[in-house]
Amino acid sequence: MNVEYEIISSAIFNRNNLYELLEHNPDIFSDHKAREIYYSLKNLVELNEEICLPAIKSNLISKGKYETIGDGFLAELGTYSSLYNFSYVISNHRREFYKRKITDTAKDLSKQITDDGIDKFVTRVMDIYEEMDSVQNDSCELSDINSANMDTIFRDTNYCKTHIRDLDEIINGFFNGQLIVIAARPKKGKSAIALQIATDINNTVFYSLEMKREELYGRMLSRFAGVESWKIESKRLDDIEIAQVLSARDTIAKYKMKWNDTTNDFNSIVMSIKKQCEKEKPKAIFIDYLQRIRNSRGENQNMRITNITSTLKSLAMQYNIPIVLLSQLNRENEKQNRKPILSDLRDSGSIEQDADIILFLHEDADGKTEIIIAGNRKGKVGTIESVWFNKKYCRFEPKDIKFGDTFNAMGYIHD
Repeated sequence: MNVEYEIISSAIFNRNNLYELLEHNPDIFSDHKAREIYYSLKNLVELNEEICLPAIKSNLISKGKYETIGDGFLAELGTYSSLYNFSYVISNHRREFYKRKITDTAKDLSKQITDDGIDKFVTRVMDIYEEMDSVQNDSCELSDINSANMDTIFRDTNYCKTHIRDLDEIINGFFNGQLIVIAARPKKGKSAIALQIATDINNTVFYSLEMKREELYGRMLSRFAGVESWKIESKRLDDIEIAQVLSARDTIAKYKMKWNDTTNDFNSIVMSIKKQCEKEKPKAIFIDYLQRIRNSRGENQNMRITNITSTLKSLAMQYNIPIVLLSQLNRENEKQNRKPILSDLRDSGSIEQDADIILFLHEDADGKTEIIIAGNRKGKVGTIESVWFNKKYCRFEPKDIKFGDTFNAMGYIHD
């Protein structure tokens, strides 16, 4: 029997199967008759009309499609037994469809073995992946979640502490499924704070579009060793500093992080995130930074950024992890000598709509550092003045740190 006809027949005679079918793209049907019946069923549902063979026939006639179908085919549909495992059959058929589509795409582009051809292939495969992700059959009954244990629903693992004490007091941490934007003017510490938080969360992936991994590593050593990164990178260290750096290396060995500094192509980044999340789930993803991402779709910069932020928000929800995106601010707050506000987000697109948390780093004329929580979907906003950006060692520290205290990797002071 033709599996596409079995799927169509099962949808005609079972309302639940019908609704599940209509969640899928009609292109999963290679047979034109099955595809025409799909369109007819969709039209009847939209018109709130009865679903039966006579109604389908009438609809096909009204659309001028009946001659290509015929009474014989409609009668044949009535002879198929309803699939008891409909969800499995249609999902498996859908997977086979996309496998064929990717294979056909590869064949079409096989003669274009150039950089341009590779970019086209990646773009077209990403389009296919987006189609595959567009159908989600993970509905949940209220009664199912309501009957679960509260500790199971709201687990500590649902969020990651930033380990910046007063920031966590306000936002508690970065929650799974959130898109977090950290924005600042250049050289105000957005890369430093992102690297610090990513390290302290542990088991993260850091996409660096601005700095090479050697520079990132130098900054990490500087933070833990208390030695300026330029000295480490140029190997201009005295004996005491060498000992501090070696000790820092031992500390860093306890942490798990992956760095990717090889691409700024958006499709490549998305595919890499999918691969990382499906292979070994990280606790969080960091991307440094938005304006350096290339090849996003859109006719202008605002549309391209909208595509980036909406896609990243969808990925955060799909893989149930926080994604932290760094961004530049425009010059308006500096020109007007004021603190940054949401409208200062450069080429903002839909950042305000897609981001769950928006943090600004601000340094006033006196060099005072502030972390401004400008947007927080879970509630609290405000300004944190209890930290300062120690540019010398690429780290954010509490202001109440005293001479001789050790500022540890978790963001707290100990003796």
